[in-house]
Amino acid sequence: MHDHSGHSHGLAIDIHAHFFGQSYLDLFNEQSAKYATEYRSTTDGWYFKSPIAAITLLLESIMWLFVTLALFLDTGEVNWIYVVITAIVITTSIRAAEATLKLIGRFAPEAKEEG
Repeated sequence: MHDHSGHSHGLAIDIHAHFFGQSYLDLFNEQSAKYATEYRSTTDGWYFKSPIAAITLLLESIMWLFVTLALFLDTGEVNWIYVVITAIVITTSIRAAEATLKLIGRFAPEAKEEG
């Protein structure tokens, strides 16, 4: 919150929720099928499946690797926490991309037979 002098008098907290109506979710599934992306609602919760997210995570992990290498080259010191985090993120993203691509390949023939 700010007064007219521009001074801050505390932190503003943004509390909100996102609502997607069923018609939007139906349209999402209809339009996103060509990208192997979908929305599902089960008794366990709501799920979005997106291979784009897995590939984006992989690209982000590669960027993290370059940042870690640049930090090493700039300072000449190894920050082991960055090395460990980079290794975890890269391993996780490779596994996520691999699993996503396997699932797309596994279910693609079924989709072609139904259509």
